[in-house]
Amino acid sequence: MNKMGSHVGMMLSIIIFVTFLFFLYTTLEPIIKTQKDKEALLDYLQVELIEKFSSNLTSAVISAKGGHESRENCIEINHTEIGITNPEDVNVVVYDEINNPISFKFEGINLVIDKFGDKPEFFKIYYSEEPLDNSAGSSICGGILKGDEVALFGQIKTRKHIFESKIISSINEYDVGYDGLKEGLKIPSGSEFGFSFTYSDGAIISTDEKEVLTNVYAKETPIQYIDEKANINAGFISVRVW
Repeated sequence: MNKMGSHVGMMLSIIIFVTFLFFLYTTLEPIIKTQKDKEALLDYLQVELIEKFSSNLTSAVISAKGGHESRENCIEINHTEIGITNPEDVNVVVYDEINNPISFKFEGINLVIDKFGDKPEFFKIYYSEEPLDNSAGSSICGGILKGDEVALFGQIKTRKHIFESKIISSINEYDVGYDGLKEGLKIPSGSEFGFSFTYSDGAIISTDEKEVLTNVYAKETPIQYIDEKANINAGFISVRVW
């Protein structure tokens, strides 16, 4: 029996196997590294975009019960009492206690709200620097004074929310100034991105689709967002990198 030949054959087999493993590693290592880099970029970009889409929304509730001077079919409260320093700096919507939009206007230091007689007793006020749609229009209150006590009910709350308006604005920014947006988000050279937004009713808006000749990494995240009426809705943000 030729033991030397057996040892040589075994050594050759080991060398071939190790060579194969080395070849496999050198082939797959760049792919694995690229995948990890893109997944890390995807996580980073998701956080950055959600921050970019977010802004403050402030809410306050006031009660209107007899005792304080106000106008016929109206109530009025000093706007500083609900946290508004300058009405020109914010957009405002007002709802009654069953979420009907209510007309209002700013007059001097006061926010004047249509009361429509003895009801309702509570009004919800929302304001933000972001666009809000007051479809109820401007207040048409009369000028006859009437007894109503107006007071802040509970605390003024300011919270950060994702705004539909900021998502739409960012999509427009992407479509007309992609390079600037990419630079602002600190996306590294050699990487590209896109994103889409799914409304609560399933409708989708998205950045311009680009021709991609490489692997695309994507992540979809459920969100809550504020629409133009200051309503909270559920939707999705989907981010893509390549």
